[in-house]
Amino acid sequence: MKFEISRSVLLNAIQSVASAASTTTKDTLPILQHILIRLTHEQLRMTATNLEIELSSVTGCIENGIQVSVIGELTVPARKFMDVVRAFPEETIKIELAKDNKLSIKCGRSRFTLSVLNAMDYPNSIEINPVDSITVHEGMFKKALNAVFHAAAVNDVRYYLNGVHLDFNKIHGLNIVATNGHRLSIENLAVDSKNDWNMIIPIGTIDKILKLLEDSEEQLKLLYMKNFFSFSKDNVMLKAKLVDGIFPDYQRVIPKDSQVTVIIDRESLLSVIKRVLCVMSDRNTPASFEFSQSMLIIYGKNDANEHADESIEISTSSDIKSPIIVGLNCRYIAEALSSIETELVKIGLNDSLSPCLIEPLDGCGKRVIMPTRL
Repeated sequence: MKFEISRSVLLNAIQSVASAASTTTKDTLPILQHILIRLTHEQLRMTATNLEIELSSVTGCIENGIQVSVIGELTVPARKFMDVVRAFPEETIKIELAKDNKLSIKCGRSRFTLSVLNAMDYPNSIEINPVDSITVHEGMFKKALNAVFHAAAVNDVRYYLNGVHLDFNKIHGLNIVATNGHRLSIENLAVDSKNDWNMIIPIGTIDKILKLLEDSEEQLKLLYMKNFFSFSKDNVMLKAKLVDGIFPDYQRVIPKDSQVTVIIDRESLLSVIKRVLCVMSDRNTPASFEFSQSMLIIYGKNDANEHADESIEISTSSDIKSPIIVGLNCRYIAEALSSIETELVKIGLNDSLSPCLIEPLDGCGKRVIMPTRL
């Protein structure tokens, strides 16, 4: 292998895939920490995988000014390769597989050598045999994922909660849902498909998807397979394993009716909750939320008996004859409010033991917070 390439083109290709490479030195397959490089006279292809997710990029040689002398394939440590290239100035980089089986990387007066492994030992790429597909608005899909993924579980023994659920139905469209069993977030997108289907995307994969997506008006085609899903964005393709499990019946958790609905300024409530959190040593300890006809009082304390007491005006069309006091996780409420963009939100309540429903006043999306014993 021998070629010359500009720093910006090479760095962009590496950064497009490097996040999929394994980062743990305890990995039983050291080659998973590598990027697979395949070079022909037509294209430079880079692939990285940790066996859960695979990212690959294709860079055209002619249109990107890559001068190929010798074609070939090899693997190189992803992190080291990216760090070396990133440190170079914006000049032409010369790359060559030397006789000692080291990868020589030259830029100006700088020269680095990196160890390589045989490309034949790299895991085979995930085959794409789609069962179904849908097309979504890229910007809206990114916005919906951003709005719900905070509610997903992380490292929960209920493994099916450690991800974001995509639930397509010909009637309601695409519901994007996440829950950890104590809170739930849901967004809806209008999409078309001939079949009903659903999948759970691992939470670690969601982070990489969000880095690829842009606030774009472009359409994005999602390919659904039995155990995998895939999509392409520009010159990058993502393939990922799905969580093998059944997502809980989330519709049962969402309150259908609320006896009391209050309307409140989102930013004002968020500021109040952030102040209350300042004195709470355990951010998962519930605070007391007392709803009356025109006022919400939030009271929180810590183990040292230090406390915070805040009040904020609310409006309601309901007749609250006696205050409703409910224990709620302030961090969950803050993250729910932060995931909503509207100026006003409405909060639906039934009693101190029922779920709390938070919705944008004008818009779609629901956030459900389960009550906690005070």
